[in-house]
Amino acid sequence: MKTKYWIIIVSILVLINLFSLSFYWKERIIPDQLPKRPTPEKYMRQRVGFSPTQHEKLKVFRNNHFAQIKPIEAELKNLRLQLFVDGTDAENNIPVDSILLEIGRLQRQKDSLTFVHFQDVRSICTPEQAAEFNQIVEEMARRRFGPGRGGMGRDRPEFRNRR
Repeated sequence: MKTKYWIIIVSILVLINLFSLSFYWKERIIPDQLPKRPTPEKYMRQRVGFSPTQHEKLKVFRNNHFAQIKPIEAELKNLRLQLFVDGTDAENNIPVDSILLEIGRLQRQKDSLTFVHFQDVRSICTPEQAAEFNQIVEEMARRRFGPGRGGMGRDRPEFRNRR
């Protein structure tokens, strides 16, 4: 009699598991089914309304910008690895302050190049396009540097009244 109950209980548990797994498999989103986001280049062309001539200039600006930024990003990555991985080794006498200063210098250089790139893009815009481009840059900056992302998180209301 006990074995009959065990068989029923195990059968019920197997059915519940199969039922649960079917929901998991059914609700899983396959990457091919995700809506395709436009590339940044295409998004800018659509939203700002660049002409074909402006779009060609934008490509040149973008390629030049990435050619300048790529080595800086590689060096930043290496410095951060050196700081966080090698810096944990007590036997390595790595001058942490000099690494941090170099990271700051490279980040400043990267931000300066990005600012110049945005100025170049603005230079090919009509006044209406420049206003739309400025709005895109502001949205991007708020997403990237806004509350919850880096140093500006302290501006949130829940942090203002703490002391």
